[in-house]
Amino acid sequence: MHFFISPSLKNNYCMFSVERLRAGLNTKFLGREVKYLDQTPSTNDDAWNYFHNGSPNGTLIITDDQQHGRGRRKNKWFSTKEKSLTFSFILHPEMGHVIVRRHPKDDFQGICPNHGDCLEGLTSGLAIEKRTGMKGEELKDKSATTWIIISNYLAQAVVNYILVLSPQKVILGGGVMKHDHLFPIIRKDVKQLLKRSRPLVGERISVPVAKIIDNHLKTLKTCRKTNILEV
Repeated sequence: MHFFISPSLKNNYCMFSVERLRAGLNTKFLGREVKYLDQTPSTNDDAWNYFHNGSPNGTLIITDDQQHGRGRRKNKWFSTKEKSLTFSFILHPEMGHVIVRRHPKDDFQGICPNHGDCLEGLTSGLAIEKRTGMKGEELKDKSATTWIIISNYLAQAVVNYILVLSPQKVILGGGVMKHDHLFPIIRKDVKQLLKRSRPLVGERISVPVAKIIDNHLKTLKTCRKTNILEV
């Protein structure tokens, strides 16, 4: 997440104070850890590096001298030293617990201890085992209804992420995604679901807005070097 603030400031005003920020916060986690940088090319890049070094959810990376900032779709951020604050947050939302519309052939109640039939409760490896009585790798029939249902739920989730975040890439990893035959089904369902949404979000989704990446990623950093499979 990336923001830009441009307040009117006097030269004798202290641009930023970590102590003042913390004193005025009324949040549970957002901004509770602050990384203030005198100068940086991009707080987005800094956020990425801090994330991989273990900085917690809600960490704020902030500077009053960002030199090469950028936004989504390669937009550039221009900021004036000591006259603006540019900052990014590290956020780790639980996107695996989104609620999906139930498939008409699915009567499985789900296994999530918090939500029951959320995405994870319906499509995780353990959910597959509970559904069928066997582990996913033991399901040899690639056309089984179970796979059709799970692919539909995953496609719904991908579409939700596209509509909310307008991503350039959607990364699907984990044990379930080792089943390569799911990707064509997910792609087909994503395209079908997005057709219904075009009047709402415009032509920005007429090109490949989602690129599904496979390879059983060990870390998100790996995705920068992974071959891309376009939807």
